[in-house]
Amino acid sequence: MPKLVVVERDYPAFAARMAALGPLTDTAGMATKGVKYMPDEEVRKLGEVNGTVTSGPAKGRPRLDKDTHACEMILALSGTTNGRLATQGFEDLEKRTGVELADLSRDEGGKRVTFPDVQSRPTGVITSPSGRAPSTAGAGTRRSRSTSSGSSRGTRSPAASTSSSTTTG
Repeated sequence: MPKLVVVERDYPAFAARMAALGPLTDTAGMATKGVKYMPDEEVRKLGEVNGTVTSGPAKGRPRLDKDTHACEMILALSGTTNGRLATQGFEDLEKRTGVELADLSRDEGGKRVTFPDVQSRPTGVITSPSGRAPSTAGAGTRRSRSTSSGSSRGTRSPAASTSSSTTTG
């Protein structure tokens, strides 16, 4: 017969923790597709942009209780929308492979795409180890745009000529 164990949970505390960014993000870092990142600066900036939780188990952590807060977090922690993390990821790969890669994103190291950016216009993404391949001479930049609707505003791939769907980057 299986052993049953009673587990007590504090659901209000759990809900409070789910509405904030956890502490391991900036202390232990992140890994995406095997590439290590340390987003400590991004977490600090998220606290400034989103505000921080004032009390409870997530006190002092960046808030994620609104949809816009979650969008800012996703954009801040992605190498395709954060040049610093893209370069950091390529530097991690350089150490492991011995091949120079960081120059693929170094020119965009200071670029950061925010939620108001994608709300107001299509925004190009950054070459990242976790994202798309580098474009040469502008090739593919029309398809590789990030918009708040998730579409590329009518840009279609040749294969989708009979479909009304749009191609996203």
